[in-house]
Amino acid sequence: ERALLWIAYRGLSTPLPWGWRACATNDGATYFVDFSTGESAWQHPADAHFKNLVAVERLGLHRGNMLRLPGLEMIVETVQEYRL
Repeated sequence: ERALLWIAYRGLSTPLPWGWRACATNDGATYFVDFSTGESAWQHPADAHFKNLVAVERLGLHRGNMLRLPGLEMIVETVQEYRL
């Protein structure tokens, strides 16, 4: 879904929130820990946000219009430069 590539780019480049760190199990699997709360997760803490964003954008595409999000043009330009 080419129109949603900007979300993938942004999701992959989003830093961990304050207090979170990427860790690895003995067999090399990555997991994330919030050292301020003790919470841990197998997915990046922002994954749910980006999955929801994909769902919202798919709905907009289905209806024939991409939603206009702040900074969208800058993100699209960045993705286009990244793909070159």
